[in-house]
Amino acid sequence: MNKQVIICVDDEQTVLRSLKAELRGLIGGDCTIEVAESAQEALEIIEEVLGMGYEVPIVISDYVMPNMKGDELLKQVHLISPKTVKVMLSGQATVEGVSNAVNYGDLYRYMAKPWRREDLQTTVTEAILSYVQDKQLAEKNTKIQEMNRELERLNREQTELIATLHEKESRLTQFLEAMPVGVSILNAAGEVYYTNQKAQELLGTGVVANTSAAQLSEVYQIYKSGTNCKYPVAELPVIRALNGERVTADDVEIHRAGKVTPLENWATPIYDGDGNISYAIVAFNDITKRRQAEDALLQAEQKYRSIFENAFEGIFQTALDGSFISVNQALAQIYGYDSPEDLIANMTNIQGQLYVDPMRRTEFIELMENCGEVSEFESEVYRKDGSTVWISESARAVFDAHDRVTYYQGFVEDITDRKLAETERINFTTELFRLNQAFSRFVPRQFLQILDKKSIVDVQLGDQVQQEMSILFSDIRNFTALSETMTPTDNFKFINSFLSRMEPAIIENQGFIDKYIGDGIMALFGGRGSNLDGANLPLDFVTRGSADDAVKAGIAMQKNLIEYNQHRFNSGYPPIKIGIGINTGTLMLGTVGGQNRMDGTVISDAVNLASRVEALTKYYGVSMLITHATFVDLNEPVFAMRPIDRVQVKGKSTFVMVYEVFEADLPEVRDRKLATASIFLTALHQYMSGKFGEAAQLFAECLQSNPLDSVAQIYLQRCENQQERSPVLSHGSDISHL
Repeated sequence: MNKQVIICVDDEQTVLRSLKAELRGLIGGDCTIEVAESAQEALEIIEEVLGMGYEVPIVISDYVMPNMKGDELLKQVHLISPKTVKVMLSGQATVEGVSNAVNYGDLYRYMAKPWRREDLQTTVTEAILSYVQDKQLAEKNTKIQEMNRELERLNREQTELIATLHEKESRLTQFLEAMPVGVSILNAAGEVYYTNQKAQELLGTGVVANTSAAQLSEVYQIYKSGTNCKYPVAELPVIRALNGERVTADDVEIHRAGKVTPLENWATPIYDGDGNISYAIVAFNDITKRRQAEDALLQAEQKYRSIFENAFEGIFQTALDGSFISVNQALAQIYGYDSPEDLIANMTNIQGQLYVDPMRRTEFIELMENCGEVSEFESEVYRKDGSTVWISESARAVFDAHDRVTYYQGFVEDITDRKLAETERINFTTELFRLNQAFSRFVPRQFLQILDKKSIVDVQLGDQVQQEMSILFSDIRNFTALSETMTPTDNFKFINSFLSRMEPAIIENQGFIDKYIGDGIMALFGGRGSNLDGANLPLDFVTRGSADDAVKAGIAMQKNLIEYNQHRFNSGYPPIKIGIGINTGTLMLGTVGGQNRMDGTVISDAVNLASRVEALTKYYGVSMLITHATFVDLNEPVFAMRPIDRVQVKGKSTFVMVYEVFEADLPEVRDRKLATASIFLTALHQYMSGKFGEAAQLFAECLQSNPLDSVAQIYLQRCENQQERSPVLSHGSDISHL
């Protein structure tokens, strides 16, 4: 449970001291008791306490107070923290005031002054109990709602699974019915289980009930091809499939109504989960046209011969062993031979002699075996004199009467000129791609996407867009002194070595680098297209999580720095430190400059603030600071962090809350900061309340546990000097000189 704070409000200090003393005696150390002498001060304390993650179970307020009466205060408290129990403790409250507190402030109880100790004890005890019970009830209701949603989700999934099963069954039937070949399924007993529409057309009937396996040839009029003999049942492809064979046959005919239909059959067994044959499926197709085509082939060959001899394209027939059977004059000329006879006599191994890449012949054969034909098959080949040309082949396999490949025939076109043009185009495209890649190293693609530009050539001077983004600045500590010890060449090597290790941390967390500022880095997170590769999505969706990405990138940069410092140590160089500042806000991203030289940049007060916050890391001796705007934008606040100050930086008229992110600190420092987190926050609260003595003791306690806590050291020094005032009174640290 979070720490609980009871707030007492009265314009008389005597009443406050008495009330606080009695409450302390009643509740002991279970709750912190805060007092306020005015309604405005009470509201400021409530907002601060709630902002620090504490709970306010009870507010006890007087009625008659300057500027704002108790009923109005309780109304404002109810708006800020509806679950807080409100008690009015007054001796002068009006009926109207109490009524307003009940109606608009959800008044829990009215108590008259002077109060009785027993009445105060009962009221406070019951109020805390009511607050806790309401909170527990709300948590239980939340859990019940989550359970109900999970149950609904499971019910939806079950419904979807059932619907999917029915859909798949229906789709399978649709697939079988849509197939252009006949499909029949027999069960293990040899009975016809299913026939699709195409099968019924080819067989002349559908499923005939009570037909045994022995009756198949008779019932469906199945004959041996070219005979008047019924097909032996035991030799039927589908029966052989029931015996475990995979069968292909083209000697099956259906005789029905005076019509003979030749069929090609493919039969396959179907096994159940135990490996037993439960069904056999046979697919068959009408091959009447193929048979007619085979008969017409002989007639076509004579016509083909005339075309073959006089064609302008190269025509060939090749044997399966890789030799030419016949070629025309045009092909001989393409390959640089004097005549077809010269080509056939000298080229006996096409794979080894013709193709520059012998594997092209292997690919050609594989395509023929799988598809029966190839189209526009391009290869580089040798001519007789050793020179090379590019050809495009279109060929098909020629089958005999038994559906076996006997040879290949096709056409060849010389495409050398076209390939040269394609090569030039590819070289041009490659060079253009390289140029675009080079441009992207100077102008990030995310910059173009945010400006809604497809290419760098589309960018115009003055292009701009307003975005909500997180800005990260980083800088090397004491770089000037470090650079003075190095030559200009060594300086460049060092900076590039450092930046090359920081860049991946930003890119991997969906950010992009806007510019390098010497040894410094300015990176942006969020914005249209920045983390979704230009997806066409609403801007508020695309930018969501930019603060998380920026903080994760800063943590990754610090972890990469640890590895880099180890490398420097191994090489005999001193380690380096960096500071990182992050702010989130609205900025203008666009192009500035002139017609002959322009640059992409971002402009806004949010950018300036991020730079100032980075500078504060050196003052506080920490590695990473984020602003309140970044803190509230975090979707995953799981990082090790703590608030450290409300500051007024250079160029800002208002105070800004800053938080230290120490997730990447050395493990022992990080663990000690986490262990002293509650002490630190209490000390910070005491300090900002002007209680410098109490704050000094708590900061000293933090330093005793963690001597490396530079922030606690700064506050301890401030307490001793008593120079700072409480942020509750709208004051903070004036570091505008940084």
